[in-house]
Formats: sequence, C-alpha cells, structure tokens
Amino acid sequence: FVQRQTTRPDGKQPSQVILIGDFNFRAPSSTYDGFVAILARHCPWGFSDAFEQNGTWPPTFGTVGPDGQSADQLLTQHADRCKPKTIDFAWLALPPSLRAQRPEVVPFAVKGQPFTAISDHCGLSVEIAASAD
Repeated sequence: FVQRQTTRPDGKQPSQVILIGDFNFRAPSSTYDGFVAILARHCPWGFSDAFEQNGTWPPTFGTVGPDGQSADQLLTQHADRCKPKTIDFAWLALPPSLRAQRPEVVPFAVKGQPFTAISDHCGLSVEIAASAD
C-alpha cells in the first residue's frame, strides 16, 4: 500500500504524499513505530505525523462528550466508550514550498437525532499552506 501511494505511474517519487485516516493501531505502540519505519523506507524525503506533539497524540476514538458521556452511543462498542485512544493519523510528505498547519481533531456530534455522532471516530483536519519562504 505505502509503495503504491509513494510511487507515480512513471516510477518517480511524487512531490507530496498525504496519508490520513483510520489506521486501527494505537500511538505510541510498536505497530505505530513499525509503520513509521515503512514510511521512512518508502519516502526518504521525509514524513511527518501532523498530530504528534512531543510524543503525545490527541484521542480520535472512544472520546468523551462535553456532558461526560461517550461522544458516540451507537457505533462505539460499550467496552470502548469513554476510553479515549488515538488510532487515526495524518502523515504528510510535503515539498519545502508547502507546510502543514492547524491540525485539528473534529468531533462528529449530532443533535436532534436518534444517534449522537455520525462516526465512532473523530474527523481529522490539516490545513496545507504555502511556506512563508
């Protein structure tokens, strides 16, 4: 998968790669470290984790709503409710002319419906902007 995403049809490496979504492994973990090693092997120009801050990550699954209850009452299994963990990531390989900024975890809360969220995961948002150079 990583090799397909980091190689263009002409065999050259793309100038930018964005891998974002539900990877279903936790950070930090040996699986996370192994995936980062795979990224490094296939993308020697460098990848960054848009949400990692000094070895910590914001929770993206099993989150707690403002009322202290599980943010999702329907899709999240009972055993996973109110047990926040990080299993969604955004890895970016950008050219020097671009930079990532304002990474944000976006809850998918819904009001006035028989369900409390549109997903058992939070969304991820990262703004890509021109570098100030």
